[in-house]
Amino acid sequence: MRYTLLLSSSLSIATFYSGAQAPAVMPITENQYSASIVRTRDGIPHIYADTLSGIGFGNGYAQAQDNVCLIADRYVHIRGERSKYFGADLNEKNDGLNFYSDYVAKTLHDHGQAQARFEQLSENSQQLIKGYVRGYNKYLVQVKQTKTGTCIDEPWVKSISTADVLGYLNSISIFAGAEGWGEELVTAAPPSNESKFAVNMRPNEKKAPVLGSNAWAIGKANAKGSQSILLGNPHFPLEGYYKFWQVHHVMKDELDVMGASIVGFPGIVNIGFNNRVAWSHTYSTANKVVIYEMSTSEKNPMTYVVDDKKYPVKQRNEVIEVKEGNQLVKHQVPVYTTHLGPIIESDFFSWDKQRFFVLNDVNLHNPDLIDHWLALNKASSVEEVTQSFEQYNGLVFNNTIASDAKGKAAFIADNSVHQITEEAANLATSVEKYQAYLATTDHLVLPSSSSDYILGDKVAIAQLPVLIRDDYVQNSNDTHWMSNPEAPLEGYSPLFGYEGTEVNFRTRQAIQSIKSFLKDDGKISTDEVTSILFKNESYFFQLIEKDLNKTCKVHAETSPGLKKACGLIANFDNRQYLSSPGSVLMREFLYHLDYESLARGEFDPAHPITTPYGLKQHDEVIETLKYSISLLETAGIDIAASLNEHQYATPYLGFQNRPLYPGLIDEEGGFNWVANWTWNNSRIEQTSENELVSDTGLTAQGYEIKMGSSWIMAVTFKDGRVHPSGLLVTPQSSNPLQQTVHKDTHIYMSGKGMRPLPFDKNNIKSNRISSTYIKN
Repeated sequence: MRYTLLLSSSLSIATFYSGAQAPAVMPITENQYSASIVRTRDGIPHIYADTLSGIGFGNGYAQAQDNVCLIADRYVHIRGERSKYFGADLNEKNDGLNFYSDYVAKTLHDHGQAQARFEQLSENSQQLIKGYVRGYNKYLVQVKQTKTGTCIDEPWVKSISTADVLGYLNSISIFAGAEGWGEELVTAAPPSNESKFAVNMRPNEKKAPVLGSNAWAIGKANAKGSQSILLGNPHFPLEGYYKFWQVHHVMKDELDVMGASIVGFPGIVNIGFNNRVAWSHTYSTANKVVIYEMSTSEKNPMTYVVDDKKYPVKQRNEVIEVKEGNQLVKHQVPVYTTHLGPIIESDFFSWDKQRFFVLNDVNLHNPDLIDHWLALNKASSVEEVTQSFEQYNGLVFNNTIASDAKGKAAFIADNSVHQITEEAANLATSVEKYQAYLATTDHLVLPSSSSDYILGDKVAIAQLPVLIRDDYVQNSNDTHWMSNPEAPLEGYSPLFGYEGTEVNFRTRQAIQSIKSFLKDDGKISTDEVTSILFKNESYFFQLIEKDLNKTCKVHAETSPGLKKACGLIANFDNRQYLSSPGSVLMREFLYHLDYESLARGEFDPAHPITTPYGLKQHDEVIETLKYSISLLETAGIDIAASLNEHQYATPYLGFQNRPLYPGLIDEEGGFNWVANWTWNNSRIEQTSENELVSDTGLTAQGYEIKMGSSWIMAVTFKDGRVHPSGLLVTPQSSNPLQQTVHKDTHIYMSGKGMRPLPFDKNNIKSNRISSTYIKN
């Protein structure tokens, strides 16, 4: 079901697109909760306030203006209230998926402890959250008075509290960790209990989301005509909860920062820039989760032992309300926890009289998110960005890449990992049982019987992979190791990710592109940096093109289908990948090719950016090509079809037709990463579910892109000033009154580059389309 929001013109963002002369900005009073909101092109809000409470207030109000239905739906999810409003089932009778979602939310967010957690936050975090809550609720009161719109009239669209915002922040914290263990949390029960629930649960196929992001920081030694350049290119969903929203915050002399944040994030900029620093993030390969094997005491499954001391398993009862017809039925459900975390259970992690397993997420209820990002928002140098990691551990699943006006470039690895002792590392990698756990689950599993094996808090800055240079750093979701091949980062905890192992195609393409740009004069321009985003070439095809054509020459005449396919390969134009005939076939072939076993050159740690390479002359290559042909036949797509005919944007970008959405999937080796799957759980923007023909996302309709470049920016520091450009690919608002497609989306899809961002006073003034003053 899709819910839409219809607002009166006095409150709607439709006024931002009227083209009328905007009123003058009203002065900010001394009221703690007051702000001025100036909207510029495409509805970008510039929020002015005297206090952090005011910044949060304006931020909450503006976010609600743009995306209230989407944010309200997320709070239903976070509170564990889906069953209350929509019944226990999501898609089919007795699927129990809403109930399942509610149980996981109740387990992980634990609203009962929210007030105590809120009081432990810093004063800055409390101010921003309180302001956000008041701003969001103020907008809701105003718009509900109009009594217009199906979303606004729904009972689940209601005022929020600080506890709700803490639940939201926790959902971000555990997004890359505990949130992926829902099924194991739901099924955990002592061996005497047959079943916790009488509903069917959906198998959980993910343990962590898969994301693709790219970021470069070019320092003064390599930046052409400038001090530094920052490229930010996160790839996030184009629909639902994790879309980006653009904003600019100004607070006297303390804050002047622009960028984008995930929809619903209160009061700060996640990825952006100020007058002295720019930063971006890439999704980290670091492991957030450790699993502890707990030994019971005297075969009592409700106890466990650490250092010969016995502890009880804690059981708390949560209530899930379920809408059944016109009634609400309360279900009391048990949650089992220990001092190390909640208990999980599966076929692999059993709960019996001798042992059970506990999920320990280093980010569960992380108190530092707002403080850490606020420190980045205020930073005036790369050194200050780095220093923020000494005080906070709040970036949860991100590497940080930064540049500054002094010409420094920095890579800082994700610091949200456990401290690991030598004893624990040796046990996990040398004892057969724990080796098997690691190999099977890709997670560290350790016994908790001795505190020697219980890992400490997050790592300190001295243990963190950090690289600050004058030339460049980059990351494309690989580990810290090859941030700059001239200075490999080595000797760090394995929880950060492996060193000396094969790097991905995007990392190889990034480093080789940087070296190519530097070849003539040792310098890189901003135009060259941004060009990589719109260069839809397949790095994988480039590696194997010659060898693939050799194999084709041997086998092409064995069947008409192969002859046609090999002809397409021989004439394939990698520079025009999306429009080249046969690009759909090429995607399927590259995805299904077992390159690990068919690469001609083995990986060499001494040459990680150029190995492996080539393709063996092997019958399996042709068998993969035949299989790819058969997939297109099943989908009813000609093997000569091009991606520009069959790759299109999710409808939530606002298009009524199916325009080409640029980008290549990860297995093709495309820097501009896209995917047709999503982990969006929103009920507001429900993704289409066309029947898959291939794991690439191929359907009879082609490839519907639901994930990709979302907020992209190139920030140059030159002549003592910041020169920012960027595109918010996803629409600023999900309000249906905004009838036109977001202009940035058009620009991105046409491949015409970025446009300057309205950051300084003159640009804001010339682009202003509305002004609003709000106070509590």
